[in-house]
Amino acid sequence: VLLGLIGRNWALGFVGADLGLFVIIKVLRGDSWYWAPVGGYGEIVTSTIARILVKIVTDFTSNVQARHPCEMGGVSWLSSFIVAMVSLPVA
Repeated sequence: VLLGLIGRNWALGFVGADLGLFVIIKVLRGDSWYWAPVGGYGEIVTSTIARILVKIVTDFTSNVQARHPCEMGGVSWLSSFIVAMVSLPVA
């Protein structure tokens, strides 16, 4: 909310950096493939979209089921939760 008050570019930059870092960590850990057996480049597209959607939903809802290692993982979920809890009183 505060980044949105400062400027839309700051808010979009923060969200983009957060999502980008999450996707890079998933790729580096070899955990980027999702369960949908679409075949070919469709697997890359669906895996990327699914990972980004899980991250966005978890950021806004703190969904506890996303702590599973096949989704976000505990450390990613905890850091997302801490950022959400710290930013709420500030906003």
